[in-house]
Amino acid sequence: MQINPRAYPPPVLAHWGDDILNSAFQGVVSGKGNKNAYVFDAVFRTNNADLITLVEQKKAQYADHVKCNSTRYRVYPSTCIGVVEPNIGFPIAHSN
Repeated sequence: MQINPRAYPPPVLAHWGDDILNSAFQGVVSGKGNKNAYVFDAVFRTNNADLITLVEQKKAQYADHVKCNSTRYRVYPSTCIGVVEPNIGFPIAHSN
């Protein structure tokens, strides 16, 4: 997915911005499908102590945005909104 700087309000921890310096953020998403849904697991890691503290205080959150370039399907799975744990698992039902 291409990340567009205009899509996020500052501060943003991203390779294209300078809101937060000397920090890293990595998200790894894996997925598998069955006959009813795609099931994804996401793991988020950062070395930024301030960001970790904000998440622990529930002043910042992890979220996942899923997009299909060929169909333009987009979803922010409800199970991924307001998450304060660095590991997220979520299903997305098949559409017919």
